[in-house]
Amino acid sequence: MFSYRLLLIALFAASLQANASVLTGDSSGFLPGDTLPDGNNILEWGTPQIFLGDKSSLQFSAVQFTANNNTPFVVSIVHYKNTSISKSTSFNNVIQDKSLDLTLNFTNPAVIGDYIFNYDISVTETDNTANDSDDI
Repeated sequence: MFSYRLLLIALFAASLQANASVLTGDSSGFLPGDTLPDGNNILEWGTPQIFLGDKSSLQFSAVQFTANNNTPFVVSIVHYKNTSISKSTSFNNVIQDKSLDLTLNFTNPAVIGDYIFNYDISVTETDNTANDSDDI
């Protein structure tokens, strides 16, 4: 997904310095539905089809970043864990708020400050050889 906001930030930062521009900062994010106060930012769902099996999940990990002019950079990492769960408890059936709120805190140049982005999340769960997976 292309973000015009991020492009404008990069162009603005480039205009602040005549030489090479460097963006630095960090990110934070929130997956709605993550109610555990452990700081891991994990969203889990699904009824495992295997006795004592795991739920499927998304996990957001924040990163610090440094970006030189015209160089792509990572602002966060989202891990997806696909497990054997019942179709009736799939992501699309049980998660109401399907979004990721991402905040980028730019520390250099400091005039940029914080920008908040909201992304819609779509998960297509795959068949893990069970008869009742989301693909069937």
